[in-house]
Amino acid sequence: MRQTVVGVALLVLAVCAGCGGGARPMLVTPSPNDTAATRPSDLTRPVPTPTGTRTSIPYPPATLAPLSTHNETTTAATLPSSNETTTAATVPGSSQTSTATLIPTPAPSPSPAPTYEVLELNASVMIGDALFPAELAVNSVERTKGLSERDGLEPGTGMLFIFEDREVSSFWMRKVRFSLDFVWISEDCRVVDITANVPFPKPDTDTSGLPSYSPSAAAAYNFEINAGEADKFGIRVGDAVRFTGIPDHLGDTCE
Repeated sequence: MRQTVVGVALLVLAVCAGCGGGARPMLVTPSPNDTAATRPSDLTRPVPTPTGTRTSIPYPPATLAPLSTHNETTTAATLPSSNETTTAATVPGSSQTSTATLIPTPAPSPSPAPTYEVLELNASVMIGDALFPAELAVNSVERTKGLSERDGLEPGTGMLFIFEDREVSSFWMRKVRFSLDFVWISEDCRVVDITANVPFPKPDTDTSGLPSYSPSAAAAYNFEINAGEADKFGIRVGDAVRFTGIPDHLGDTCE
């Protein structure tokens, strides 16, 4: 019985020793290096063991685009049969080039050159120091047609009209398409008159409205040349005239 009382008393003393004034509860301060698994509140909590497999998601590495430099160049390429060019410019950060093509401007069509109908230049007319290869109009058909329906004369050439009776009548510009100088020549082979810059008529001009041209002095021959050439070659009234290559059947002329 005595032993039982002593045992109970010892048990009471042990319990009171934890709550009396002489003993205090111990506080455990966690260290900064403690993790959640070592904190006091977790000391008795079991740490679960992961059962799954952790997988990393791959990402492509980041790359920096190269900065553009001022050393990039443009290349000019000449187009075939043209003065125009195409320009290729380098795109920064790429090995490709973009090409801008210039659309060639069509060249204006050149004006057609005048056509010269040359019959025969077997004769020549010398007036002063100027020598002209000449076509001949020596019969009524040739004289009537003259230089009509022609686009022009070769520069420095002309047409010589010869009349059987050595008497020149009036001339007109029917169907002539370019301006002329008329050089009137006398039977004694001198320039007696010059009608310069005779204009050509409009295509729809009626023959009744065409002016006629005659020399101011008696003339046996008319020599027609391009407008302005009488002045260009210094032809003047009174100049001596000589023909060459005139057919014999035309009789005496200024040869």
